[in-house]
Amino acid sequence: MRTTTPLLATRKPPEFLFRGNAVAAGGFITRIGDSPQRLDPKVITTHAESCLPLIGGISHTIIENPQIGYRTNIAYGRVETFVEGRYQGDQTITTLLASVNAIRLTNSPSASDNVPEVRSITFQADSLSLEVESIHPQKGQPTFKVNPAPPAGMALVITDAGGKTTTLPIELVFDDHLLSLANLNDMDREFLSNRKFFQEHAPHFPTKSKLVYGQSKIPRTPQGYVFGSMVRQIRVGDETIAGNTLTRKGFGTIQFGVMLTDPFSRRVSMARIKMGSDAGADVSFSGVETNGIWK
Repeated sequence: MRTTTPLLATRKPPEFLFRGNAVAAGGFITRIGDSPQRLDPKVITTHAESCLPLIGGISHTIIENPQIGYRTNIAYGRVETFVEGRYQGDQTITTLLASVNAIRLTNSPSASDNVPEVRSITFQADSLSLEVESIHPQKGQPTFKVNPAPPAGMALVITDAGGKTTTLPIELVFDDHLLSLANLNDMDREFLSNRKFFQEHAPHFPTKSKLVYGQSKIPRTPQGYVFGSMVRQIRVGDETIAGNTLTRKGFGTIQFGVMLTDPFSRRVSMARIKMGSDAGADVSFSGVETNGIWK
């Protein structure tokens, strides 16, 4: 019997499995006074989501007047997200956008806050917007470009017991140096070799051991992420706050520019809010996540 040699199988070209998610806004009440509040499956708490299938493509969502179930404390207007995943030569590019307009979050002090002169505090912003682009080559780490838009009309509005309001404008100072570092290798290199960068950032990374310049990489969480922020300073009225966290009795805590980084992904949010006085609430604005793998 004649023996034949099978033809070599045609090799498939490399494929990229896309992943890109964007959420404009989300929030819900967790407590009113001393009474915990449960989520109601009939009440939607997240608005304007866009995400990609594994093949990439375009996802785009706009809601002009979102139906919010907690408007006494949480209100916002037009929300929009956009995600695009595409091939470009031998690499892929994922672009993500999340924006929200007309934000108003209002809370009132509880008795334990001991601020009887304050009736309510409102955090407001005309807009919060964020754009991120990730470029994934077939070899090596991807690169990430994070472009936050300077927030417009952001302020704390404090209403006193007599009804008089005081408006304190809020300005964010972004960490341009950190934002210029395109991947985790670049961040580690700066942390190890740039003393100014090390001294500025080492105090903000949670760690159980002492960080040593020239020896320590940026600390990771147990899951392998670098947890940090693209905001290095907050100006509230005449006050300057180092870091990215704003806390006010009678309202709660706002973390600006939260960023999670690992070698192959980036997750960023313009604002994460923990309201915690008369009403407790969790709120998030303008968040995106991007990664993906070649196979």
